Amino acid sequence: MNVEEILATLIAFPSVVGTPNGEIVDWIRDYCQAAGAEVTVLPGPEGDRSNLFVTVGPRAGRGYIISGHMDVVPAGEPEWNSDPFVLRREGGRLYGRGTTDMKGFLACALAALPGLAAMNLRQPVHFAFSYDEEAGCRGVPHLLAALPSLC
Repeated sequence: MNVEEILATLIAFPSVVGTPNGEIVDWIRDYCQAAGAEVTVLPGPEGDRSNLFVTVGPRAGRGYIISGHMDVVPAGEPEWNSDPFVLRREGGRLYGRGTTDMKGFLACALAALPGLAAMNLRQPVHFAFSYDEEAGCRGVPHLLAALPSLC
């Protein structure tokens, strides 16, 4: 998949802050596993939201963590003249809830993942994707607590 196709897929998940995020988590998990990455789903205490931690390359050694969040703010503004959860192109720009904050970044990171997974990396590259960033980063403390066992 190219980055725009990945972005369209991510935008289609209405992963609004404070709501269950299982669908987007499952899709990202499956995509990463298909590319050969090791994926850990880290359920939060809410019971309906999870963080993701993905590793490509060797497990041992110091590496890099690419971090982002999967949630978006609600799309209730009257200025939307199309479905905010359907990516659309207009005037050379892409529109959809989360295109810049932060599903566009996630799409770029995920588009790079298969290439990274195919390399003979000397150090691991990790992807840490959290939930509820838009509400005080509620998912991040649970992700941080798990890091010592993950990398």
